[in-house]
Amino acid sequence: MRRKVQHLVGLSIEYLLNGTYRMQTLHKTSESLETFNNFSSARYAENLHQIQSYTKQLKEMKDDLDVVFKRIRTLKAKVATKHPAEYAEVMTRHEGEEEDDD
Repeated sequence: MRRKVQHLVGLSIEYLLNGTYRMQTLHKTSESLETFNNFSSARYAENLHQIQSYTKQLKEMKDDLDVVFKRIRTLKAKVATKHPAEYAEVMTRHEGEEEDDD
């Protein structure tokens, strides 16, 4: 009977030591994750401003390009109206080339 009690005490101590080790590991992991989350949050805040700035620039550039292409289409229409024969000749020469208006 005494051996069984000693065995159970040994198992209980081993179980407690295992639990303590797991708690320490969990605590260290939680600290690491908290540190990483804080770092990640700070980086995100820094980069968010930059990304928003780049997005704004891209939208402005797209708007500018839309205006340029609209002007080009208007000029082409004027040239086609004023000089239809010459415009048709130029268009047949460049028929093989693909145009990308937008």
